[in-house]
Amino acid sequence: MRLVPRPMPLLKGSVSFARFHAAPPATAQAEHLLEGLRLRAFEPIALQGEEERAAGFVELENHTSTAFAPSATFQGDWLVCAWRIDTIRISAAQLNEELKAWIQDFENKNERAPSRYERSEAKMALRKELRAVTPPTTKTFDVAWNLGTGALQIFTLSRKLVDEILVAFDKSFDVTPLPRSPQVLFDEAGLQDAHVKPTPELCWPGLSLV
Repeated sequence: MRLVPRPMPLLKGSVSFARFHAAPPATAQAEHLLEGLRLRAFEPIALQGEEERAAGFVELENHTSTAFAPSATFQGDWLVCAWRIDTIRISAAQLNEELKAWIQDFENKNERAPSRYERSEAKMALRKELRAVTPPTTKTFDVAWNLGTGALQIFTLSRKLVDEILVAFDKSFDVTPLPRSPQVLFDEAGLQDAHVKPTPELCWPGLSLV
């Protein structure tokens, strides 16, 4: 990967990543690839909506941008971007406190306890109010795709998250990434168990290799 003067999360600190192989379509051009990213670009959570999670591609160095300018997306032979996830989490403790205050106010006004239906409706309304004022938490995960070798690196080891990114990758670029785990490479090479047994030099004296 060609290094650039600007700091990039991919190029600093210790990282762990899942490896795949994804050969780019023979007819894929730069603009086609950029349009693929924009197809699954991140869209912020609507403040007055119902969704509590949003995910999509963003630029690697600017997690608020989905413009995907060539200069921000292509680094030598690599296409680089990030997968952004925004989540709104309503604190159960805060919601319960708000509900307790509502119940107390209801009882003071109506001289009776609210019914189960009224409690349920109030809880839904309170949750909606809290959602509208709760800022989302943001996480990003780097993605690097070598357009020459087909090497695809997703910088997370969460199986659920990797699968989510792979689905978006498939839909964006019409390619199906194949895992590059040691077992897959072992099977593709047609190796047998005997080929990977330790040599005598690696064994303790007297240890049988049979």
